[in-house]
Parts: sequence; C-alpha cells; structure tokens
Amino acid sequence: LIKNKQKKLLKLYGFHYITALPMPQIKALLNSGEIDLKNFTADLKSITINRIRYIYRRNPERALEANKKRQDRLQYAQDKIKQINLYLKDHPKACVESAKKKIDTILTKYCLTDWVEANENNRQFTLLVNAEMFKLKSQLDGCYIWTTDRSEEELSTKDIYDRYKDLKYVESVKETLT
Repeated sequence: LIKNKQKKLLKLYGFHYITALPMPQIKALLNSGEIDLKNFTADLKSITINRIRYIYRRNPERALEANKKRQDRLQYAQDKIKQINLYLKDHPKACVESAKKKIDTILTKYCLTDWVEANENNRQFTLLVNAEMFKLKSQLDGCYIWTTDRSEEELSTKDIYDRYKDLKYVESVKETLT
C-alpha cells in the first residue's frame, strides 16, 4: 500500500501510482457518502474525487471465502467451548472465571468479539451470535478500492485493475530472488 507521503514523492519524480486502500480508508469513504456500499458489484466501477480516481468492486468469490473463514473461526471457537465445558463438567472444582478468560482469549484471537458473546449458565458456556453485527461485519466482504492519479483518458478502469493485479507477478519474482 502506498501512503500519502510516498504518493507525493512519486509525483515529485514524475511517477504515477496504483494502490489499494486499506479497510479503514474504505470505511471512511463509505461513511463520507462519496462511495455507496450498494454500488459495489462484481463489475468494476470508477469515480474521481479531488483528482484521485477510485476503482472499486466486490469480488463475489472473495466475499464467499471471507464468510467461510468467519464461519470456520466460529466453529473452531464452538469446538473449544465444548472442550472447556467437558472439562468443567468433569472437574467440579475447576474455576469458571479461568474458563471464561480462556474463552475470551479465543474469541479475541479469532476476531469474533464484535459479533459473538460467551454466556455462562451452571458452569457451562454457550456462544451467542449477534446476527445483526454478523451481517454488519460481512457487508464489506470482498469489497476492494484501488486508487490512482491516472485519469480515465490515460488508462481505462480495466487497465488500472489489470496493472494492479500484475503486482502478483512482481511479488512472485521477489520471493524467488530472496
């Protein structure tokens, strides 16, 4: 990802850039209303704001992958909770507070705390999924925004996208050299 400082240096030396935005910047653009979440589709779209061009789309395959990973992390946490519940059942003197700390650590490690909560009842834990938060969390799955200082006249939206995707070849060569 190219930051603003590097963009200024590139411009100073007559170079151009194509870079991806990190999720916090994508959220900021959405929150500002300059780009609308409903406009993210599988088709590439482009908008220019203050001479910066934003190319964006939702990759449906990546969206499905992200959802599956989130579900896998939830399943892993549920499996761990079952183990903890069995331990608490088999060891009546085991500390429930320690078990709760382990569960909280698991939920944090697997990035579930925003939409999953652990509840305890009679020394047994269950996970409660906040469906609304889950939906909110998954809204941006597969959403990407790339930026460039090149206009539509200089490079088409498809060309910008293709040139960014070419970066994988640079990275693969870099890996073979190291």
